[in-house]
Amino acid sequence: MQGSWNNGKAHYRCTFLSQYAAKNKVNHPTSVYLREEQLLPQIDAWLSRKFDPIAFTSAVRAFEAAHPDEPEPDEGAQQEISECDAKLRQHRAALEAGADPVIVTSWMKETQPGARWRKHGARSQRDADA
Repeated sequence: MQGSWNNGKAHYRCTFLSQYAAKNKVNHPTSVYLREEQLLPQIDAWLSRKFDPIAFTSAVRAFEAAHPDEPEPDEGAQQEISECDAKLRQHRAALEAGADPVIVTSWMKETQPGARWRKHGARSQRDADA
């Protein structure tokens, strides 16, 4: 996909046919244009699901399960991470109850880096101590 302007609006253009499809005998139109304004709401919704605090936490835990040799954060860091996760769940509940998204987003931005730093900072510190 390549960005392009068509009739004064941002579009994404796929020229799969000329680059790959014809060579591999795949049935594909010569080119396809998608208006950015029609595509962005679906991309935003998908990204919101992928980076939702609960989904993000689940993805991190799945990644950690796939890499068992990495040390776990110490007990104090685990407690702080759990507290951050609880705050993020509260923030989400506030959003769903109709709270101002700008305010809730600022709370989430304050909480998320702390959880990530505690998780990864605890590991880095232990590695440095070893």
